[in-house]
Amino acid sequence: MAGRGELPTAGCIDSQTVKAAETVGAAACGYDAGKKIKGQERHIAVDTLGLLLCVTVTAASVQDRDGAYPLLARLREKFSTIALVWADGGYAGRLLTWARDVLHLTVTIVKRSDDVRGFVVLPRRWVAERSFAWLTRYRRLVRVYERKPEHHEALIWWATVHQMTRRLTRELAGQPPPGRWADPPPLADLFSPDRRGKVLELLAAQPWRAWKAAELAAILGIENVNSAWAKAGARIGGHTSTQWNAGARIRRSEIRPGDLIFFAHDPTRPATIHHVGIAVDATRMVHAPSTGSTVRISTWAGAPYRERRFIGAVRPSA
Repeated sequence: MAGRGELPTAGCIDSQTVKAAETVGAAACGYDAGKKIKGQERHIAVDTLGLLLCVTVTAASVQDRDGAYPLLARLREKFSTIALVWADGGYAGRLLTWARDVLHLTVTIVKRSDDVRGFVVLPRRWVAERSFAWLTRYRRLVRVYERKPEHHEALIWWATVHQMTRRLTRELAGQPPPGRWADPPPLADLFSPDRRGKVLELLAAQPWRAWKAAELAAILGIENVNSAWAKAGARIGGHTSTQWNAGARIRRSEIRPGDLIFFAHDPTRPATIHHVGIAVDATRMVHAPSTGSTVRISTWAGAPYRERRFIGAVRPSA
């Protein structure tokens, strides 16, 4: 990032206990009495952006401060520029003195106030928690299957490489991170009748892919997608049966951006329609695959599941 040095000068450490499968040997497995989990514990050090700097894996029975000794030693070995490390109260004690005298590291404990009740985002500590959330998006990291801790460490690094590759790809392509369009187009431009077909192309552009439908509607200042079509001069209703009758039926070869594409359990019976998408072009549509899921672009033409259930397309009329 602009304004930052190439090498980190500060970081944050934390640990996460993960359940182990039956493939993990007893020697590499332990029991975390506090969390009541039998498995292994990941100890990570991340920079101020949440990017992984160092990781060690131990049995879950190892205390946080005991697991921090090899973690900090490895961190100092890799990054001589690190001077400050934030940690939670579980790392308090002799670790702080050892890190200062042996590694020349300042470990600062970020404590939760006794006067605060409920969930509170603590300064600096949330960065490491977010990094754990990123890691658990990978199915192989939800549970430990590897017999040796170093093999599990390798998988964590593998996941981190994938994260960084995606970030670098977006940066090189000049694309903003998903969900960060700070200045959306005016509503008048988005929903004017002459640009009805372009509405969905804008919504389906890269910055919108990660937004859920409700978040997308909130940003655009509308209650729902039906309101968006109403601003464009077409009322399509809130149910698939109403939307099926909201305009003229069109042939598949006539589909253009903005048309509604319908899918049914039985393509011969409109009463079984269960899903609707909005055409981006003749082969792709923007839709939410299920309730609460993210809005995305999918290729429906040629996809066996969609082809078997395609019942027709409708062009909403003003």
